[in-house]
Amino acid sequence: MDKSQRNILLLVPYLSNRCAQGLHNISSNLENTTVHVLNVLDKSEPISSSLNSKNYYEHTNQNTLTEKIAEIVANQKISQIIPTKDPLVLHCSQIQSGPEFKDKFFIPSKQIISLLQDKQQTY
Repeated sequence: MDKSQRNILLLVPYLSNRCAQGLHNISSNLENTTVHVLNVLDKSEPISSSLNSKNYYEHTNQNTLTEKIAEIVANQKISQIIPTKDPLVLHCSQIQSGPEFKDKFFIPSKQIISLLQDKQQTY
């Protein structure tokens, strides 16, 4: 892989594809950047059979989600991971100390994440 090539993994809830599409639109204007999307499904959602080669699907089981993120990071040489919803940000904050994820997450501090889990109470 060219050192100037950047691979980003975007973690999105399955029904939030607009967020993923927005980043795809932005990234099409960025040179040397490829966006991979991990759609995190609710347990009741079926996995689609027609998948784009850069789109991955995983159910919300925490252990398999972590394993899937690690697999994509290793196979696609991901340089940055961006979760898009609070539960995914919380999950990433809990696994970011793993050696396979060193310096890859684009998330706020654990203190900020903890504070924002209950927005009604925070505001």
